[in-house]
Amino acid sequence: MSSEARKVPGEIRKHLNTWDWQARLLRIIHALLGIIAIACSLLVASKINTFDSELIEWLAFFAAISTGLLSGFDLGSKANRMRRAWRLLNAAKMMYEANETELKEVINAYKEAENLIGDVKEEPRDA
Repeated sequence: MSSEARKVPGEIRKHLNTWDWQARLLRIIHALLGIIAIACSLLVASKINTFDSELIEWLAFFAAISTGLLSGFDLGSKANRMRRAWRLLNAAKMMYEANETELKEVINAYKEAENLIGDVKEEPRDA
C-alpha cells in the first residue's frame, strides 16, 4: 500500500457531516425539552401565588407537550444511535484514509451505521 493518504468519496463525507450535525441537534433538542418539562412541572407543582391561572395553564401545557415529545419520539435514544453511527463510519473513514483498509470496508461500515440509526419508530417505545 502507498503511504499517501486517500480521500473517501464525497457521499461518505456528506453523511458524516450530516450525522454529526443531526446528533448535535437531537441532543440539544432533547436537553431543552427535558429542561422545559422539568421547569414547567416544578413551577406548576409549587403553586406560586404570584402566577395567575392562565400562566399556570400554559406552564402545564408546555410541561405536557415537552414530556410527550420526549417520550413519543425517543429523542435521547435517536441521538445516541446517530452518534454511534457517526463514530463507526468516521473510524472506517480514518482507516481508509490511512491506507489501513479498502473502500469496500468503508461502504460496509456505512451500511452498518445506517442500520444502527434505524427508522423512526411507528409505535411508542415500551415502558
